[in-house]
Amino acid sequence: MSKPVGGRSKKASYTSTHVRIPDDIKEDVEFLKQLYFDNKLEEWKSSVKEDARLAAEYRRILASDDPSNLQPFNLLTSFSATITLAKTLLKQKKSTKVIIAKLLSAISGKQVTPEDLAD
Repeated sequence: MSKPVGGRSKKASYTSTHVRIPDDIKEDVEFLKQLYFDNKLEEWKSSVKEDARLAAEYRRILASDDPSNLQPFNLLTSFSATITLAKTLLKQKKSTKVIIAKLLSAISGKQVTPEDLAD
C-alpha cells in the first residue's frame, strides 16, 4: 500500500487518528508506519513473535541444569543469536566455567562439561 497523497476528495483506504506520543518512541512509531505502507507489517509481527518464542525457549533451557536440553540448539543460526545467548548466560549467577561450558555446548552441539574446561 502506498502512502496516499492528501487533498480534497482523496480519501485514504484506511482510517487514521491523531495520537500524542513521547519523543523517545517517535522513531519506532515511524518505523511501524513505514512497514504498514510497505505491506510488511504482518511479516515483521511474525518475526517478533518467533524471536520472543526463541528467547523464551533459550531462557527455559539455560535455566535447566540438564545439559541434554541444549541439544535442540546445537547450531546457533547467526552471530547475533550467539551474542544474545552469551548475554543471557552472563546474567546467570553461575561460575564462569559453567557458563562457558553451556555456551560451547550450544555452539558445537556436543556436550561440554565444566570439568572438561579444568586445567
